[in-house]
Order: sequence, then structure tokens, then C-alpha cells
Amino acid sequence: MAYDIALDIIDDSDGDCLAMLIVRSDLYSKRDVERLARSYELLVQAFAAHRSISIAEPGVFDAQEVHRALGFSRGPSLQTQWPDTIVHQMDEIMDIRQDHPAVRWDSNRVITYSQLRHRAETIAFALLAGGVSPGARVAVLQEPTADWIASILSVLRIGAVYIPLDVGNPWERLATMIKDCQPSVLLVDNDTYRHIDKIHVSALKSYRRVEAAAILYTSGSTGTPKGIILKHEGFRNWLEWTAQVYDLNSDEIVLQQSSVGFDMSLIQVFTSLCLGGTLVIVPRKLRGDARAITELIHSARITYTFTCTSELSTWFKYGDRTSLGMSCWRRAITGGEPGVDGLFAEFAAIGRPDLRLFHAYGPTEISWTATTMELPCRAFFDKTAVQGKTVNIPVGQPLPNYAVYVLDAHLKPVPAGVQGEIYIGGPGVAVGYLNNEALNSDRFIPDLFSAPGKSSTLHRTGDLGCWGEDGELFIEGRVTGDTQIKLRGQRIDMLEVERSLIEASAGAIGECVVSVRRSSEQTRGFDDMFLVAHVLDRRAIGQLELPESFSSDDACHVVQLTELEEQLEELKENVILDKRIGPRATIRQETDFFHIGGTSILLLDLRRRIHTRWEVDLSLIDMFDASSLAGMARTIDSLLKGGQDSPSESSSTNPNIINWDEETDLPPTLLQQQHHSFPSSTTKTNKNPKTILLTGSTGFLGSALLTVLISNPLIAHVRCIAVRSKSSSRLLSSPCSPKITIHPGDLSHPTLGLSPDSVNALFSTIDMIIHNGADVSYLKTYASLRAPNVQSTKILATFAAPRQIPIHYISSGNTCSFAAAAGIDPVRPVSVARHPPPCTTILGYAASKWASEVFLEKLACAFAPTWEIYIHRPSNISRTRQGHDGKDEISENLDLVDNIIRYSRRIGGVPCMSGGGGGGSQQHEVQGALDSVPLDKVVQGVVSAVVGPTERAGQAEQDNIKFLHHLGGVDLVMDDLSNWVGIAGTNSEGEETNMEVMDLAEWTDRAVKMGMNPVLAAFLQSFGSNTASGMVFPRLVN
Repeated sequence: MAYDIALDIIDDSDGDCLAMLIVRSDLYSKRDVERLARSYELLVQAFAAHRSISIAEPGVFDAQEVHRALGFSRGPSLQTQWPDTIVHQMDEIMDIRQDHPAVRWDSNRVITYSQLRHRAETIAFALLAGGVSPGARVAVLQEPTADWIASILSVLRIGAVYIPLDVGNPWERLATMIKDCQPSVLLVDNDTYRHIDKIHVSALKSYRRVEAAAILYTSGSTGTPKGIILKHEGFRNWLEWTAQVYDLNSDEIVLQQSSVGFDMSLIQVFTSLCLGGTLVIVPRKLRGDARAITELIHSARITYTFTCTSELSTWFKYGDRTSLGMSCWRRAITGGEPGVDGLFAEFAAIGRPDLRLFHAYGPTEISWTATTMELPCRAFFDKTAVQGKTVNIPVGQPLPNYAVYVLDAHLKPVPAGVQGEIYIGGPGVAVGYLNNEALNSDRFIPDLFSAPGKSSTLHRTGDLGCWGEDGELFIEGRVTGDTQIKLRGQRIDMLEVERSLIEASAGAIGECVVSVRRSSEQTRGFDDMFLVAHVLDRRAIGQLELPESFSSDDACHVVQLTELEEQLEELKENVILDKRIGPRATIRQETDFFHIGGTSILLLDLRRRIHTRWEVDLSLIDMFDASSLAGMARTIDSLLKGGQDSPSESSSTNPNIINWDEETDLPPTLLQQQHHSFPSSTTKTNKNPKTILLTGSTGFLGSALLTVLISNPLIAHVRCIAVRSKSSSRLLSSPCSPKITIHPGDLSHPTLGLSPDSVNALFSTIDMIIHNGADVSYLKTYASLRAPNVQSTKILATFAAPRQIPIHYISSGNTCSFAAAAGIDPVRPVSVARHPPPCTTILGYAASKWASEVFLEKLACAFAPTWEIYIHRPSNISRTRQGHDGKDEISENLDLVDNIIRYSRRIGGVPCMSGGGGGGSQQHEVQGALDSVPLDKVVQGVVSAVVGPTERAGQAEQDNIKFLHHLGGVDLVMDDLSNWVGIAGTNSEGEETNMEVMDLAEWTDRAVKMGMNPVLAAFLQSFGSNTASGMVFPRLVN
């Protein structure tokens, strides 16, 4: 039909008429039409009976329907059983549960209720002695620890007003808050004390008493923070009755992961402490790490979480689902955002029948939330699956003593199914906004529906909603003006567009943001200043500078793909589609999977899709070995034809022969500078403090190096280059230091991602280069690793040549494996240039490190004796760290030595690494020993060489190049694993056991089933492949 709604009125000869209301069935339900027809009928009756009334006077809704909706509006009216305030409630809990853990933070640090009370009282006495009176404002700027919790309790205990300041906010924003609320006192800790000069604390002054518990700041529409004054009464009412609604008890273990300035942080803190539970605080540096949080939910036995919907979604998308399924999680409360429907399948899938999901709603102005309801995940999941699209999920009914009204523009209630603005009343309504009377008069109005003689206030939320037929509240957007725009004469609500996109995506889109595109002299360039890559105008993609290998202007050189290659190309595109920003890469036969966004994890997905498409099984070793389009297609084709050769053998019939002399030659641009560059005075005189250029700053070793460098007084500044966007986010979310500057980029980029201006500015000021960055993959081929691991070294050397900036290259003990294979035993800290890798090697990582070493040797020789080069060769760096209890904690699951020990104990056997081992299948001998060195020892050795290089053990010098070995002195002998594992410990039952020597393939298969990373298992399996025949782990000495 041409219109959304059509009304036809047909007269007949008797003077009667027939009215027909016709609507689009995809927009309106039968109930909607009935309600609209009834409203039309009421209007006709009113105007027929009273012809002189104005158009606005008659009611358009049935009075009985309106009365029924008012019944939905009021939650149960209940009398409190708690003391006057939550402080008194916590006093009673502390008397009962004195020795029970109250707060856990920083992994294993714990404080009991009696200790927490003592600490809070100590702070309270100090505040009173300092002249802080009841009603005064106290701001708290602290890291999330037990001291932060004690500070909150001390402020509330003396009747003062708590104002949280989140360390994660910009200092300018915090200064604005301080200026607005004028606190009497600022409580800091050792970490935040050094920053107080940034927020102008000298301007603090006392303020008159107000009846309030806390002032929380949220962003206003102008971007200026607005303070919301919340009351003790609201806190007590919410905590007392939600404990019953959510069926909570004194044994709850509550996760505290929200920002200290967010109202959810108070929900988490007081839900735990007012019930006598244990609060587990997530360190601030881990609060964006979904995997760390989900693992903590399991290990800390968390039972209760309260989080916004988007954060909860990330736990399932990026966290450890296995940990969630094995956890003690019983209650998950979420709200504040749309998208909860996307969680139903996730909750249903983890298989925890006792885990209950609740949906809640309410702005900060009403003390946390005003409505809630349990969402039966399986029922809702089945409903959305049948409808095939996103559905609007209700937020429940009002909580006890709350009132929630849906009103029209004249503040009159509307019946169920009719949209209106949401107003909330009850004991939780805020006193108002701090220092903002104009906004107070607009957002806080008298309660027109309260009982006679009872004066109360309603908060106008600005949210649109309606009541469902069963009394549940639905949120449907914001009021006109907040998100409505006028575009080419048409009024458009951007929230409506967002919701329509999400609904039409049938679950493919979880969140979206619609913005207005403007173009003017004033706004042009704003994208570059403020937008991150994923929200750039798509038309701008064509203007981006992309690597030249992605495209070609000469189409005549493009070889036509075979049918199998085209099908494989499509699979590869689908695998990396979600990870790529920018235009589709041109994939040719020689295109490497890892050069177009592929990763080791995505390779697992590609292997699964290949099996589904062609019903062939490729090992990860084969896929790493044949990572180009043509190579992988040949491997698949060989298996499809039932060839007798193994995939590895068939894919190597046309090997890429590597000329190591050409790979390690100096480029002409460097040779041209051989007689025209000299060390600058700063690099030559070893001046301190130094400015360091660091690559690989977000990796395992790099992040540890960065931490030690910025804490060293001899280091003035560290410039971290080639930091990819995701890594940059993790780095910047860590405690920031003024000594660190981040330069986004990529080691694979022809200029490392630096502009010409940046190159000139950077390399004219730095005193030392630590080249630690690399693609660390033991299974990728040399061709896959050439760009990030070898070309990056050449590029850095070219940039550093004019000033001959000293270079510390972080190599690997694996570079000596080729010398060890040639019979050199032991290998000392000297050049291994005479022992190159095989010309067809698949040992890409070791080969790439060897090539960089030899290139730097040639560089040092060409520029001798002035250019100082240092080659650092750490052995296998142990990925265990000392925990707070003195025990080792595994930081990652890819440590080779740890995995061999751990899974050997669990399996009860060790893998055979040498020829003729048990199991029957042919084994290829793996010789030598793996040395394991602690991370701290490597960091100390590298930094010592950087800040003041001196002769020491493990260092040898040839001309102006120095080799340094960083060793731990603990060798894992490959042909005596059972004895080594026996030395390392006993089995999981604490009993001594004789380790069976097992076939390598059988051992790795069993280890993967027990949880070993498949990529690491593939690396171990490569020891038994033809390509790894005769592999030797070097025995390094100093």
C-alpha cells in the first residue's frame, strides 16, 4: 500500500458510514490497530457530544486502559528492615563476620572485615582531626584497592559526601570536576599523589553541609561533567530489596571491575559489603582484558556480577568461555545499553543451569536502577531464532518503593503499548545536579501521582518507552530533540536508524552508531583529529596509503588463477574479512596468507573451512609450509588426487630457493652513506640520560623492557615505534608514563608506518635503538617472516645510518642451531655467519633472526670502527613469574618448556624426541638441549648493556660488533626428557612416577585434547617431520 496508515470512510444511502482503518502488517500488529481504532472512536464521541471543546481537550485513550497502566507503574511498597543507612548496616555485618574475607585485590591480597573496619576508622579519625565535618565533600582519587574501599567507608561513616575521581580520566576532566564540586579534602594514595599538581588542589575549600551520600559525575550534552547528588536513603532502599529480588546471601563473591567513577562500582562494592560477602577487585590495568576477567571469574569463584551489556558481551566474544562454564557464577545483572538479546545464545551455550540473567534499567539520577526482570535465556533465544531478527527485550517491572511512569507531552499516563516519556520516582531519586538549577528545574519535577500528604520528586529521564501487556517496561529510544535531526527537510531520529539497522541485521550487528556527515571549512579534517580507523568515512578509504604489494597497475602480469585457487581465495577472504579495514586485497598465486591479515589463530579457522569444503585434512605444519595461495592449492590438490606423497613433500616440489648472500647484503642506500655519516656527539660520548627507540614494546619481552627502561633514571624517554593499533590500545591502557611516546605503525610496512617528517624528527634525537620487535612464529616460513623480521632491520639501519645510532638487536639462541647442526658444540657468543640455514628451510623464525644478525655484521664491517652494534641472544625465555605468594604463575600458554613439563605430568609420559623411541613409528632425531632463562635476567642483561655497556660474562666482541648470550643455566636435554621432567616435579597426585617414553604424534594428540594450544602442538609435531630431520637445539655457553 502507498501509506503506512490509511483511513477510508464510506457513506451509504441510509446516512450511515463505514470506517476502515488499513495499516501495513510489517509495521503494526492487530493490537496496535485496535488501540488506534478505539482512540479514533473516543475522539468522534467526544466531539459529537461537546461540539465547543478544543481539539486538545478530549482524551484519546480508554480510561480503564490508563488505570491499568498506572497499576504497572508502582513497585511493591515495603517497609525497610535495615538500619538508617548502609553504614549502620555494614557495622552490623562487620560485627558478625569479623574474620571473613571482605576484599580481595591484586591477585591474592586479602583483607578481613575487622581489618577493613580498622582501616576505615583510621582514615575517618584523620578526616575529623583535619576539620572535615558531616556534609563536607571528600573527593577520592585512588587506584582500585582495599584502601579505596576503606576511604569510601570512612567518608560515609563521618557523614561526609563521597566523590569518586577515576584515575583513568584525563587530568583536565578531573580538574573540571574538582572546580565544580569544591571538595574539602582530596584522599590520594602513593600512586596518585604524584599527579595532584595536575588537578589544582590548591583551590580546595570547605563547603556547607548537604544531605547526601555521594556525588557522581557523568558527561553532559555539552561535554562538561555534571555532578549528581545521591542520598543514603536511595542506597539503602536499593540494596535491601535487590538482595531479595536477586536471591543473594552472605556467601556472595562479587566482582568489582567497573570504573570507580561509574555508578555500577558502588553497586558492586555495597552489594558485597552490606551482605557480608567478599569483594574481588580487578586491577585497573586488566579491566579491559576480557580473558583475564573471565579467568578471574573462575579462579576467584565469583558468584555475582553487575555490568553493562556491551562489556558482558565482550566476555563471551573475547574471553575464556571454558572458564565461565566451569565457574561458580550464579547471578548476572546487566543493563544500560541495548543488545542484551545477543547474549541469550551465549548464556544458553555455557551450560550453567543455576546461572540466572537479569535485565535492569535506570539512570544514575535515580540511584542505580529502578526496574528489573529475569530473562530466561533459552526461551528468549528460541523466540529470537524463530523470528529471525533482533527483538526489543523488556527491562522488567519497578523495584520495591520505586514508581515508573510513562507519560505523554502533557504529563498524562498512557496505556500499555503506547509510547511516552519515562519518569521515575521513589527514595532513590537524586537531590539534583550540583550547581545547575536550570537543569534541575527541567529534570526534577513534583510527583503528580503520589499519595495525598506525601511530597516526592520525579526524575524526567528523557527516555522513551511503553508498557507491555503484562506490565513489563520496554525502552524505545530518546525523546525528540536529543537524537533527532532534520536532513533535506525530513526529520530523522538517528536512534531509530540505529535500531532498524540492528534489527535488519538478524544478529550480525551487535552495536552501531549513526552520525551526521558534515562538510565545511570548519569541520573538514575533524576525522583525522578525532576518529579512529573503524569510524572513518568509507569514502576516505580510497585516499589511504596502502602497501604497494596490495595492488598493481600492470594487469598483464597477473596470472589467471586456477579453479581450485579461486575457491581457496574465497575461503581466505571470508576468514580474514572481519579483521580487515580498507579495500579488498588483490590475492595472487604468490600472495602469502599472513601478509593479508592472516594469523596463526585464523589459520585454524581456514583449516576447518578447507575440511568442510573439500573433506581433506591438512596439518598445521603443511599449511604453514605452504602459506601462499598456489602452495596451499597444490597441497589440497595432491590430497584430492590421493597422491602417495605427503602434503609437505608435494608442496615442496617447487621450493623457493633462498640465496642467503643476497638476503643479507647491504642495500645501495646504505652503501652510499658509508663515507658520509659519522656518530653524533651524543651517541659517541655515551651521554645520559638517553632517549631510546624501542620496537616490539607490547610483546612479552618488550613490555618488560619498557617497564624497566622508564624506571631507570639514566633513561630520559622511550619512543615506541611500529605499534599496531590493537597493541597500542593495550599499551595506552596501562599506567601511563610521561617518558613514553607511542608511534603507531607496523614492522611489515616499507617505512614501519612512519611518515618522512616523523623519520627525520625521530632519528635526529634518539641515542640508542633497541630492535626487539618481530613476528615470533616457529612455524611460519622464511618468506612469510621476511618483511617483519628482516626488512624491518634493514629499514631501521637505513634510518639510523646518518648518525650511526648504536643498535641493540634482540636476536635468539635459535640462530645458533645451524652451527650446532654443523657440529659446533658448544656455541659461544661469536658470529655464526659461516653456518647458514638450508636454502629450502621451513625454520623461518630462526632463519630470519640469522639473516638479520649477518646483515648487521656486514653493516658493522662496512662502517667500522665507528658504528656500534650489539647482538643479544637470549635462550628460551621462561614465561613464569613470581606471584605474591612466592609461587610461579604461568603468564601465557605458549611456553615450550613449561608445556612439555606440564602435559608430560598429566599424560604420564614424555614425547620421544630422538630416533627409535617407543611407539613404533619412525622418529627423526632431535638433538641438543633447551636452556631456559628467566625473563628478569634477560631484561637486566639488555638494559645493563644499553645504559652502560661494559665487558661481562656472555659478551664477545668482533671489531665494532658485540655478541651477548643471556642464559639461565637450566638445560632441558632432548634425549633425556623423562629424567628432566622427574627433576622438575611429581605427578598431579603428588606421587613419584616413572614416565613412559611415547611416540611424539600420540603425545601431542593427547596433549591437545587436554588443552595444549594447537599451534604449539604443531610446532612440536614438526620435530618429527622430514623437513625437521636432524634438528639440533644448540648448547649455548658464555
